[in-house]
Amino acid sequence: MESIDQTNLDRMFFALSELKKNGIYWCIDLLTNRQIKSGDYPEFAGETFYTYSIFMPRLIELQKEFITKLFTTRNPYTGKTLAEAPALVMLIIQNEDSLLYQPNRNRIKHPLALAELKRRFNAYLREKYQPRNALAAAWKNTLKLNRPARGLTVHALDYSGKKIAAPVIREENGTAVIELTGAPHYELTY
Repeated sequence: MESIDQTNLDRMFFALSELKKNGIYWCIDLLTNRQIKSGDYPEFAGETFYTYSIFMPRLIELQKEFITKLFTTRNPYTGKTLAEAPALVMLIIQNEDSLLYQPNRNRIKHPLALAELKRRFNAYLREKYQPRNALAAAWKNTLKLNRPARGLTVHALDYSGKKIAAPVIREENGTAVIELTGAPHYELTY
């Protein structure tokens, strides 16, 4: 792990000691806008931990190292580590970092990250749905529209908006029935 900037660390330690002296308790966000350094993970240099550190194994390890180093370094103004600091009332470990949080889905573009997500998701599906046909049964959904199928087109889209499939559309008693395939988005046109 590349080292923590000592000038900034000293500023933070001083500010935290002054807050404590004045009876002000504080919270630390451990992830906000932290940049990935080229020495830590060259392929992700310049990206933020915010987007990728919830599922990329190397970044998870780097985050653990960073937190350990940050919380075991002694504050020269108080003589205590952050782990011992009585004025620390809350830690934000991950803030708004769910994969389901829309801005995060739009940020995940790096090919290595997309491959890792696919690998993890496929492993989850293999473990959860045994045998293989249980997966097809569990993920088969239908959408019924109160209109005829004639003139209706549907495309499954990936997260970037690229068309990836055309779901099956059939008509039952004047109602369009679309078999959804598990894609993240769908585009319907009449």
